[in-house]
Amino acid sequence: KGAAILTGTVGDLVAKQAAERTARYTIGVRKIDNQSEVKLPDGAPTDEKIWINVREALRRDPYVDIANIKVDVEEAHVGLYGVVDSELAKEHAQWIAGRQVGVVHIDNSLTVRKAWVHKTDEAIEKELKEQLKMTFLDPQDQVTCKVIDGVAILEGAVDSWFEWQTAVDLAITAGARE
Repeated sequence: KGAAILTGTVGDLVAKQAAERTARYTIGVRKIDNQSEVKLPDGAPTDEKIWINVREALRRDPYVDIANIKVDVEEAHVGLYGVVDSELAKEHAQWIAGRQVGVVHIDNSLTVRKAWVHKTDEAIEKELKEQLKMTFLDPQDQVTCKVIDGVAILEGAVDSWFEWQTAVDLAITAGARE
């Protein structure tokens, strides 16, 4: 019925993604259920070692500016958060992270910075404050902001990297250039 179910084990995340991509481009395949698992030999790297390897690989890469990227690793699952300049940089950062030994999954939450359209600091700050107020309803998640020369400065505490990325996305959407 046009469904491809991928099973088995592979040595790294890039191999898992390549198998899925091959199935996706196979004539007649309409749905893919990729159940394959990334299995590492004994002595797999720790989360800390994976974090170091991903950061160093991104730092060496000429297509990715790591200055605005945060990396999080938990049980070999890598989260990429922050802002990049292009879709190429976003995709390349994911590819680089996926090539590192021990990575079994990537959550690429990077935001692509659009061409900046000048807005006043006051207009950006007003829009951002409204969006933050609507997004962070939990009184424990207090995020405040100010904008100086188009740069949004966010302060406060949130419960997860997802909420952190949401605040960054809101700042970019409101018109901040950084």
